[in-house]
Order: sequence, then structure tokens, then C-alpha cells
Amino acid sequence: MWPTQLKNTLRITLRRLFRQRLNTSLHVAGLTIGMSVCLMIGLFLRHELSFDTHHRQAKNIYRVNTVWTDNGNKKPFMPTPYPKNCKFTANLQYSSHENEIQHFYRTVL
Repeated sequence: MWPTQLKNTLRITLRRLFRQRLNTSLHVAGLTIGMSVCLMIGLFLRHELSFDTHHRQAKNIYRVNTVWTDNGNKKPFMPTPYPKNCKFTANLQYSSHENEIQHFYRTVL
């Protein structure tokens, strides 16, 4: 069935793995953790890069956040004050239109 050389190589490899169980298990565990982390990072990047790709001009979509400063502590918030739309339209020459969505007491641009 199998060639003799392949049988011998497999036998020597298995014998070495069983003799050095701790070393083998550490190598397998490290390889497993490393591959899992790489897959998780890849899935995270795929998820993050998938937003707003269905729009024709997805590269021109921006999100505006507010940073509140309270006693020297900066806190970023998603909602921005209401009059911002008028200021954006007046100050930005590249802004074609703005959308504002009210969602559960939060304003999203």
C-alpha cells in the first residue's frame, strides 16, 4: 500500500511526538492559539471594512462626533447638537447633502 519510506517516516515522527509529549502539546497549543487569533483579526477587519460599501460613493460618507470636555476629561459622544446641519452646509463646499436620523433619543448624522 504505502511506500516503505513513508511508513518509516510516519513511525519515527509519531514515536518522537509520544516521547516529547509536553513539547508537542505546547507547540500544538501555540499553533492553535496563533491561528485562532489570526482568524479573529481577519474576521474583525472584514466586518469593519464592510460598512457602507453598498453605496455608490461610499468613500464620501463621513460621521461627525462630539467631544465633551468636563473638568479636563474628554468624552466622545455620537450625537451632535441640532444646528450643526446649517453650519456644515455653509462651511463645507464639498458637502452635497446631510442626513440626520433620530434614533432612541440620539441624533445620528
